[in-house]
Amino acid sequence: MRIILLLGLLAVIGCGDDDARELLDDYLARVNNATGTPAVAPGAFPTTLVPYPRPRDLRIAQQDLRIGLLDLVSLEQCGLAELVSARNSGLGKVMTPSQRLIYEHRFLALARTCVDTLARGDDRELHQLMREIVATKERDIGRAFWNATFAGPEFADQFSLATALLPAEASGGATEEALRYLVGLRPRLGQADLIIDSQQLESYFHALQDRRYGGQLLHALEALTRTLDGAAGALEQRLEQRAVCLNSRPTPDARVLHTVFGKFYAGRVQPYLARVHRQSQTYFALIDRLAETTDAPGAFAAYREAQLRPDTPHGPQARFAAAIQRHAAAWQRLFDQCGLSAAPLASAQ
Repeated sequence: MRIILLLGLLAVIGCGDDDARELLDDYLARVNNATGTPAVAPGAFPTTLVPYPRPRDLRIAQQDLRIGLLDLVSLEQCGLAELVSARNSGLGKVMTPSQRLIYEHRFLALARTCVDTLARGDDRELHQLMREIVATKERDIGRAFWNATFAGPEFADQFSLATALLPAEASGGATEEALRYLVGLRPRLGQADLIIDSQQLESYFHALQDRRYGGQLLHALEALTRTLDGAAGALEQRLEQRAVCLNSRPTPDARVLHTVFGKFYAGRVQPYLARVHRQSQTYFALIDRLAETTDAPGAFAAYREAQLRPDTPHGPQARFAAAIQRHAAAWQRLFDQCGLSAAPLASAQ
């Protein structure tokens, strides 16, 4: 439809200092007033968002190697004895998931190098032991990564719904940078040429925990969906009651609605909508790449299907897309009936 193309081409300008919730409520109230339809009650659209799973439902058990004293002494030649001793120390037993990930990476990288070294020696028994250790650690490294990310406290805060919707001028740069780092890190874990900077890794996890960006985006998608559906419903009801215009000639009511569309939707709501749409697409694409694992527990698989996937029929992203289409169709129907166009309004912005 023409209006859909136009709305996609409107310049994405800032929403000023307007609060996102206020600008959405203001737009819907103006549509209700202009159409003469009752204001939408606050409880008319119950939330469909679901909370992030509990940590105990997300954590995956990891294997702790049991290496005898004689084997530990033998591992000194590979540089593994110090790592194992540190892991078995008091501090090592209370490692954070992110530090455990660094440990598992360093161990696997050294163990792989050790296997290559022992293959050139005479100690076949130790060589076989190391091959078994490497096989175990290769299976376990994905679990360590999972526990440090989606099962960790940082991601629980990232997806927490105990937050407001995305602010009007908010950027997702720091969160996206952290997610891109983790996406690039995962396939390189256990490789000898990868050195993980502990301080850098922790700074990325801090960025994820410091701001509940995922929760903000989910709230924004739902708030926009409610607003667009509410406005579309008001327009549809008005058009079904009686014609707004006759013979394609604008009436005073039509001109008021035309102004509401141009000034309050195209001028204020649409830039925020475009920002949320763009940032949510980038964000959820990164989350989807990061979540590509066969080790994910059932609780996360259900959460991901319900809330994170763009193709889930009744998920936040699909409902948002459907609301955009419905809202555009309702305005187009009005403009067609009244011989009006959104184009002049767009050029005036």
